[in-house]
Amino acid sequence: MIRFKTKACCLWFALWMFNLQAASVDDVRGALLFNLSKVISFPAPKSGTVNLCVFPESRGIIQFFKQKGALQSQGKPFHLKVLENNQQPTAGVCQMLYVEWPFAENNNKQLLLDWSNNIMTISNDPEFLLSGGLMSLTTADNRMVIMMNKDSLKQSAVIFPSRVLKLATWYP
Repeated sequence: MIRFKTKACCLWFALWMFNLQAASVDDVRGALLFNLSKVISFPAPKSGTVNLCVFPESRGIIQFFKQKGALQSQGKPFHLKVLENNQQPTAGVCQMLYVEWPFAENNNKQLLLDWSNNIMTISNDPEFLLSGGLMSLTTADNRMVIMMNKDSLKQSAVIFPSRVLKLATWYP
């Protein structure tokens, strides 16, 4: 139990607690994506930046990173790149690709498998893994769960440290 010596301290504490806001799911996903970018080894071609690419549908992730300003990952600037509807992610431009699932516009399994070979592909839905995606950041019992596709990981040039793999649930 917390005891306060004065009413002013009690009032300050109540106001402080009132202003605390729970992080949204997109905020947690964004923070996790950024922290993963710090420890994952991405395949060549090496660039002077670490780029997380998203499609315009990923509004929550876009908003999260716009609020953060300048970030650094692996000693390089970390950038969010919003891909235009016809633009395809390539390993030279994107090290990470976040896809809101279902990816209605180009729900093409071969395309996703090609991306997963050289780009860390992440989504918000485990069904993404069944289509060849590499990682899903989903919620279960009010917790963020990292799910990974073992087959996609074996074919991918993206290298995860063992401490990340220990956190993952393997799916399917």
